[in-house]
Amino acid sequence: MRLATYLSERGETVVSFAARIGVYPTTVYRLLNGVNFPLPATMRRIQTATNGKVTPNDFFGLERRPRKEVRGRPRKEVAAQ
Repeated sequence: MRLATYLSERGETVVSFAARIGVYPTTVYRLLNGVNFPLPATMRRIQTATNGKVTPNDFFGLERRPRKEVRGRPRKEVAAQ
C-alpha cells in the first residue's frame, strides 16, 4: 500500500504521521511526492507505524507476491490438528 493511500484511509495528516515516526513533515511530503526515498531507519519506522501495510517495496513500485518456494522446493503445507 502506498503511504498516501494509508494516510488517506486513516484520515491522518502528514504532520501527525511525521511526529509518530520522528521525522520532519517536510520529509514525509518529499516521500509522498517521490522526491526522496526513505533511509533504512526511516523505512523501518514507517513499516512499524503502519503495522506492515507500507513496505519498502511500495516505495520502489514492486508488488508483493506470496512466497511460493523455499530454497527451490515447494513449500510444505501444514496439516491442521
